[in-house]
Amino acid sequence: MVNRTWIFNPLFARHATNLMLRIQEFNVYLRLAPFRSADCACYGAPASSSASEMTAFTNSSQTQFRMSKHGQKTSLRCQPWKILRFRWLLLLASGLLGCASAAKALKITEFKNGYLTFSVEDPSLFYRVEFKPNLTDSVDWDGSFHSLRNIQTSEAEVTVPVGVFYRVVGRETPWIGGTASASDILVGKSAFVEDDAIEGTMPNIGQQTFIPGTAPQTISLGFHDGTGSVVGDAALAAGNIVTGATIFEVEGTALQASGDAQASHVLSGKTFSRDGAVDVSGTMPNIGQQTFIPGTAPQTISLGYHDGTGVVEGDADLTPENIALGVNIFGVTGTFEGMARVPKTGQDGARSNRARDDGSLQVGAAWPNPRFTDNGDETVTDNLTGLMWTKNSNLPGGVRNWADAVDYCTDMNAGAGTFGYTDWRLPNVKELQSLINYGNMYPAMPVPTAPFTGVESGAEYWSSSTFDFFVPYASDDSWWVDLRRGRVDHRPKTDAYQVWPVRGGL
Repeated sequence: MVNRTWIFNPLFARHATNLMLRIQEFNVYLRLAPFRSADCACYGAPASSSASEMTAFTNSSQTQFRMSKHGQKTSLRCQPWKILRFRWLLLLASGLLGCASAAKALKITEFKNGYLTFSVEDPSLFYRVEFKPNLTDSVDWDGSFHSLRNIQTSEAEVTVPVGVFYRVVGRETPWIGGTASASDILVGKSAFVEDDAIEGTMPNIGQQTFIPGTAPQTISLGFHDGTGSVVGDAALAAGNIVTGATIFEVEGTALQASGDAQASHVLSGKTFSRDGAVDVSGTMPNIGQQTFIPGTAPQTISLGYHDGTGVVEGDADLTPENIALGVNIFGVTGTFEGMARVPKTGQDGARSNRARDDGSLQVGAAWPNPRFTDNGDETVTDNLTGLMWTKNSNLPGGVRNWADAVDYCTDMNAGAGTFGYTDWRLPNVKELQSLINYGNMYPAMPVPTAPFTGVESGAEYWSSSTFDFFVPYASDDSWWVDLRRGRVDHRPKTDAYQVWPVRGGL
């Protein structure tokens, strides 16, 4: 069975409770607002309704209230009020009413069932119902909160509605409250909130597992059943992370390999790490010890690692006195002028006329091959004698007497010299003779005469050797060599012949 008591209580504006309340009386005050104009007119008119009846109806332009007082009906015509204003009135119906003006508050003579009645002291004034929104606050009566206004009538008392009706309802079971919405309840489940059945929409995720990576991963919205996890990894340790890097709050301590060494830079049988590669095997050959005995040809030092015990052999006999005069061996220039071997004449078997003659025996030092070397600086070296000749065999460009020939060669040594040398001279008779090939004629020189230029078939050259036949005439003649036919003779020094400068020698 439900017990009901009808009351007016604004503190329960939305839902009734099982609390039984009864209001005995209300002391509500109306403040007089001294307005001299109004936006609507209120006036009295006789009506035939009973004293206890009240009706309210609304059209597009106005709201009419029909109310009763002292057995006489009064009709008020005012602008429409919104239901919200009535609700505000209900919130403080048990408090005080007032006005924003300085006018005095009027005594409310009766407050019952959502109506209040007040006495009209001056029918020329416009009245307004004011209220406080909270019974316990300290809001002043400043007119900020009001509902009905511009009430003007000549009646002694006026009764007006100030709110809606409420009730307090009791029942044997408590009402179901709560604040949950559908998204707060698991999908597939239902619940009662404020006496309403709600079907849940919260997604049922169940189990969700994550493997950490470089990018964030979203944990799905919804219900998780507690079996999900973020996977761990035992390898996430400082020693597995390079120094300077931090992964999931673990600071690395592992040294990072760097460098640019290649396998060929590291000894075979050894391993190394570099930037971008680890445990690389070296390929550099391990030579160990390597020994060299100098010779005439270069010897290659093997590529690879040498352990420091290898040597290039030395020889205590590599001294100037053991090397032929003018010959340089490994930076040592020889000074030895020992027995000179007589070179071969150049005759061969085709020139032999009798057994054991020169053509058949061909005795003497063999000619090297090649016999001559072009030095590329306008000089030619005779590899048999070591003499260096000018490449042009007629360098002066004509013939000269003997004294001028000697002086010409001497003048070649002035300043920086000629062709980079400052020891040019006129060759002696033996040096000129060394050019003769007695197996040839016209010219009687080794064939081919290249790399020499300017060699004349009838060339006759001065030597620096003076002819000493008769003492009184010792300075008059000089030895002369005919490279045309391979002849050697003497001529007066006043004669003119060709000049062929030379330097060096045995």
